[in-house]
Amino acid sequence: MEATAAVYTGEERTIADRVNNYLAATKGSIAGIARETNYSRPTISRYLSGKYDSDTTDLERKLAEFLRDHGEELDASDSGKLPGNS
Repeated sequence: MEATAAVYTGEERTIADRVNNYLAATKGSIAGIARETNYSRPTISRYLSGKYDSDTTDLERKLAEFLRDHGEELDASDSGKLPGNS
C-alpha cells in the first residue's frame, strides 16, 4: 500500500489529528516523533489517543514544530490549537 498525503475537507484539525494523519501517511512511528521532540514515547502516545491529562501547551508547540520541520503546513484552520495563536 502506497502512502499518500492526507486530504482535508475543511474540518477543523487538532495538532493530534495532524500528527496521527502524518504517521498514517508516512508510516512513521511515535518513537521517532518522541526522539525528535524530546518527549517520551508514552507521553506522545497518550496525547495522540486523547488520554494525556497534563497541560498540552509545550507538547503541542513541539509537535507543531515537528510537523513544520517535516513539510506539513499549519494554519488557522487547524482548530485554533496552534501554539502561539490566541
